[in-house]
Amino acid sequence: MGIGKSVQSLACSLLFPECFPLLIICPSALKHVWKDEALKWLQDIVPEPQVAIIKKGTLKVGELSHAKIIISSYEITSKLTDGLTFCQSVICDEAHYLKNPDTSRCKFLVPFLTKKKRVFLLTGTPALAKPRELFNLLNILRPDIFKRLE
Repeated sequence: MGIGKSVQSLACSLLFPECFPLLIICPSALKHVWKDEALKWLQDIVPEPQVAIIKKGTLKVGELSHAKIIISSYEITSKLTDGLTFCQSVICDEAHYLKNPDTSRCKFLVPFLTKKKRVFLLTGTPALAKPRELFNLLNILRPDIFKRLE
């Protein structure tokens, strides 16, 4: 915690302006923290009206047409993957939430994430030396190399 993962990932996303809108997936309790960070560090590039938080599981794509940055929780995003296909890049905060391929969250989000141009996976949780727990994260980043666990 506190080593600047959020700031670094926001800065890296700016290197790829063609990859906006940017979707930030995080635990529900951190949605407003991410909005504050985005506005603090990107205020000259992304004004407040262009930062949207998805607060409930229903979404009309037109509601987000103005947004350059969209912030959502893991639970909501896993229900709305079809409505968020227009997002070109994704930051997944606390990416260790995606380590278990058997969860419904992973069954929806992993295929969604593997189709994105840019994905940033952030976590401060140490990775255990269990290939099964690392596979999903590696598969998201490089589905061309990490196709199956066996």
